[in-house]
Amino acid sequence: MLLADDTSVLVAHTDFIDFKTLNKWFKVNLLSLNFNKMHFTYFTTMRNKMIGLNVGYKDKLISNISHTNFFGIFLDSKLTWSNHFELLTTKLTTACYLIRTVKSYMSESALKNDLPLPFFHSILSYGIIFWGNLSQSLTTFKTLRKVIRVMMGHSNKNSCRNLFKILYILPLKYQYIFHLLIFVVNNKDDFIINADDYNILIRQKCNLHLPQANWAIFQNGTCYLGIKIFNSLPTEIKDLSDSPNKFKIALNLFLFTLFLYSG
Repeated sequence: MLLADDTSVLVAHTDFIDFKTLNKWFKVNLLSLNFNKMHFTYFTTMRNKMIGLNVGYKDKLISNISHTNFFGIFLDSKLTWSNHFELLTTKLTTACYLIRTVKSYMSESALKNDLPLPFFHSILSYGIIFWGNLSQSLTTFKTLRKVIRVMMGHSNKNSCRNLFKILYILPLKYQYIFHLLIFVVNNKDDFIINADDYNILIRQKCNLHLPQANWAIFQNGTCYLGIKIFNSLPTEIKDLSDSPNKFKIALNLFLFTLFLYSG
């Protein structure tokens, strides 16, 4: 279950919250629970049906909603990300219009480094580790290609492959992998290293432990895929994982090299 209010204050838990204790803490800190602005979302899989659930304190009930905006990321009860992609498409379209508007007043270098493209990229990469491997992201990639064409003055009929190379920009698939692996390295202490398991083969000692998973929704999740992709990296890059900055530089070069020689 997840509780949130319109200021994006969030409480995650595995059981019902003791509102009496929570309300006491709020009062001690000169705060108060506003049940009119609070809501909760019940998460379930696509196959499972929603159950009737009432959450509240005394005679005050919290409304149940199907999706919520949490720090700019739309979460829906089925985790389909459809609401988030609608929001993302709108923001990227606006950023694309901005780039098209200022293009005639700025050099190619300024477009790429000063504001327009970094602004677009900040929108594109926000939360990408959660949705970057979904089929809906193809629409997002189309918008990225559109921006690249606008910047370089090419028509929609021209291929973007060489334009990505010229601008040294990774396509969306590689950007997803990049941000996912950076997440793993920055949170490496939260993962288990195979070296702690004496039953693991020596050549896999530096890999992260991949837990058993039967559900596809877990196998496509951030942690599971992050571990799987990290373990597939060349050893010389994995050895840099204790130095995040060096790892980031080596990873970016490696992914761009893969892009250059793919397809």
